[in-house]
Amino acid sequence: MTHHAISQHVAALVGAIPSQPTAAEKAQPAIKPGFRLVPTLIGRPSDPNPATVWIECPTWCTLEHANDRQIAIEDVWHSGDFVDLVLPHRDGTELLAYFRLGLDPYSSDADKRRTFVYGEDGEGVHGRYMDPDHIDEMCDRMQAAMEQLRALARAARATAAEGDSEPDMDEALRRVREGGAV
Repeated sequence: MTHHAISQHVAALVGAIPSQPTAAEKAQPAIKPGFRLVPTLIGRPSDPNPATVWIECPTWCTLEHANDRQIAIEDVWHSGDFVDLVLPHRDGTELLAYFRLGLDPYSSDADKRRTFVYGEDGEGVHGRYMDPDHIDEMCDRMQAAMEQLRALARAARATAAEGDSEPDMDEALRRVREGGAV
């Protein structure tokens, strides 16, 4: 059997054609890096048959969307683990503020459609939305304040060991407030 010149060229090209995705592969949506697909419960509380919708969810999100029913897909937002800032005292501790990652993909606020840090004090109904630069600035100020707090602790220990003489304590506090060492 002889091969025609055209069929030889076609045969050579067949191996160079990339394989096409199967029907099952076509059914899988493309997921952004850092995200995963999770089931989400959508429907009014009075609806006995809410819908389960699969959504992209950031890998840092700790909400159980399958159990956290929302009325509409636009109501779904993402939240990460809490970072608590507590004030220790002799009676225990007190929560001063807590922070977490957040993402509200359907927000009318473009800044909330990007990952942000959300902080609140637990007292009011409104928290604060912060971008990473805000957090870096806050941490820089807190780090400086922490050094001053450590100096206060050193001063308290030193003066307690010496019998808490009032003039020494006042002098140590003055130095700490001025940013100096004890």
